[in-house]
Amino acid sequence: MPQVYATATHIPSGEVTRTLGPFESLHAARSAVVEVVGQVLLWERQSTGAFVAEKYPTLWVVEERVVSTGRPPGTCPLC
Repeated sequence: MPQVYATATHIPSGEVTRTLGPFESLHAARSAVVEVVGQVLLWERQSTGAFVAEKYPTLWVVEERVVSTGRPPGTCPLC
């Protein structure tokens, strides 16, 4: 099942400094980033479906991640 996360990367060092999520939608994740940053950001959609916005020295990436449960799809862990 996909979950949406927002990741902040320090541009000069490439170090991931913060991760927010999981969120239910890309919109909810972008809204959370705006609250953290304290100002409106201009989001650019990437060919991968992720959204990126820069507030130097931080690059924010909002993307869906597929979380693996280790079980085949459609199987019930309680059944």
